[in-house]
Amino acid sequence: MKLIFIFVICLNFLTYCLTPYIEYVNSNNSEFVDNHYSLGFKYPFEYGSFVFGLEYLKISTFGSIHQPSNGYIITNQQQLAIPISFEKKWKFNTSIQLFTGIGYKLYFQESISSNSVNSIESKMAVNGQYIASNYSEEIDPHPFFKIGFSYIINRQFKLSFSKTWQTLKNNIRYTFLNNNQVSTTSELSYDPISISLQYNF
Repeated sequence: MKLIFIFVICLNFLTYCLTPYIEYVNSNNSEFVDNHYSLGFKYPFEYGSFVFGLEYLKISTFGSIHQPSNGYIITNQQQLAIPISFEKKWKFNTSIQLFTGIGYKLYFQESISSNSVNSIESKMAVNGQYIASNYSEEIDPHPFFKIGFSYIINRQFKLSFSKTWQTLKNNIRYTFLNNNQVSTTSELSYDPISISLQYNF
């Protein structure tokens, strides 16, 4: 009974300390991101917030080892990421806040789907050998920088608009013609604009 009471007290404490948010990231200008959504929590204090959450990205194929697109290579995949950041805020007036953020993003999925791998590895050279085998892709964790402003709708709701700068480093590894190990990195800039809604208990 005592443990249940402590759990309820801790849950109430977290509810009033943590501020949930949902975010839509506009990926229309990206050549390789189809959909991007985020949800998470902010732990606010006087001068800013600690932010952590969960992101979903649906990435489409943009170039391949057989035919790079302007030197870029990334294969269609669905990624889950954990962004962790610190946001610094300034009050412009009673309704408007400016903020900047710096953080780090970790990715869950280690490689692309088996169907995509099979498609890449099915290409053959003129000598009849498969061009690539043991193919894999993996996106590195990376830093990001954000700037934006928030509009305080009322005591409970806050609407925010922001711009994020980041570079996705896609590590590509495969065996070339069953002989040579190849490892290369494709760096893709991804700088979307997003809108988020924050709820204060």
